[in-house]
Amino acid sequence: MADAALPGNFGRYRPLRVLGEGAAGTVYLAQDPVLDRQVTVKVIRTAGLDETMRRDFLERFAVEAKAAARCAHPGIVALHDYAESDGTPFIVMEYIDGPTLYRALHEPALRSGIDPIGVTLQILDALGAAHGHGITHRDIKPANLLMTRDGRVKIADFGIARLDRIVLTQYTAMVGTPSYMAPEQAGGQPIDHRADLFATGAILYEMLAGKPPFLGSNLPETLANLLGPSPVATALLPPVLAPILARALAKAPEARFQSAAEFAAALHSAAAAGGDATIIAPPVPGHRPDSMAGATAWDTDYLRALETVLARHLGPIAGVLIRNAAARATAVPALHDALAGSIDRHAARSEFLRDAAQLRPQAETSTPVAAAPAPSVAAAPAQPLPPEILQEAEAALARHIGPIARLLVRQAADRSGSTAEFRDRLAANLTRPEEASEFRRRLDQALARLNRP
Repeated sequence: MADAALPGNFGRYRPLRVLGEGAAGTVYLAQDPVLDRQVTVKVIRTAGLDETMRRDFLERFAVEAKAAARCAHPGIVALHDYAESDGTPFIVMEYIDGPTLYRALHEPALRSGIDPIGVTLQILDALGAAHGHGITHRDIKPANLLMTRDGRVKIADFGIARLDRIVLTQYTAMVGTPSYMAPEQAGGQPIDHRADLFATGAILYEMLAGKPPFLGSNLPETLANLLGPSPVATALLPPVLAPILARALAKAPEARFQSAAEFAAALHSAAAAGGDATIIAPPVPGHRPDSMAGATAWDTDYLRALETVLARHLGPIAGVLIRNAAARATAVPALHDALAGSIDRHAARSEFLRDAAQLRPQAETSTPVAAAPAPSVAAAPAQPLPPEILQEAEAALARHIGPIARLLVRQAADRSGSTAEFRDRLAANLTRPEEASEFRRRLDQALARLNRP
């Protein structure tokens, strides 16, 4: 029986229960009364988009949904339908009654039954079919891989991954999950199917080594590892697979496998040579490939609830902003005020502060440790900072944290009363002292160059 708290029908589909919820929307188990089967209904959140952006989103959504429907393959979750209900877009997909690979990797009873090479070959088989249609997933990760009861792997959200994050285009070109995204993707550059192959290599690496290949202690460090020149470490890998993963995880796309079939052929050769890849290392304690990693001073459940509230206005980038703000704020009001400053429209800011205040009882259980104080709030400069300074600051900051630098530069420029305060606000986003020092040095050099007669 459907829960009374559930929304009404989405078209002909009757929601039965919530399967998951995130910044992009809510996923329901639903009943299709016409075909008498259970399906998955993914409702895409568009609140917070202005009318022009929303119209563009819906047009692109329809195009992408049609493209995704062409991905007919046993290893891809089938897309059955796309429609709108009271102006809210939703897609209807095949329902898979099984865990995600992420859950399987973190539950010992499930992890012991996983064959890393076998799982990877199934992923590559499905990717090859989709790439043949010219469709790139863009967000291959364990949470998007479903495991059926008979051992088959199915890729979810194929062709829909970037739709979840179209709202990010108003802030940054970065789309994907940092622990698995390719360097060109993290750098905001154009990507193709080879980004999916990189992500597949990252998943195989994690199954063997217990952690993603370029994982850092926080998001900036992960991005620095990914964008830096150092190749992936292979010491923890079976010798027969080390050269294969070194190629799959090459920083330059042209140095990787150029097709899913080529990657699969290398794995088949390794298996035929007797490569032992059946023992999966346990996951690294505390590893969470999500936006709350690194914000451990606050109660995680509270931060997740706060992320849901902020995402109504800013979309998936909310997680990154909360991680940055939580690393500096030591009290609930300061945290809420810092996040409200990310919202441009006054009415939306007020709505966020009102909804966030409802979380105060939960917030009272959070005990953030003392953190470095954020730069003091000053009146905005009488004259806006010159575009040249903003460009130099973005370039210097992006070396450490990637495309998110664009949003942080914009925020800092709006709140700073001088170039020195602007520099210090941006440096506060870097948790490693050596990185903050290098950023200050580079920006000071750029400012000196710009001020030179």
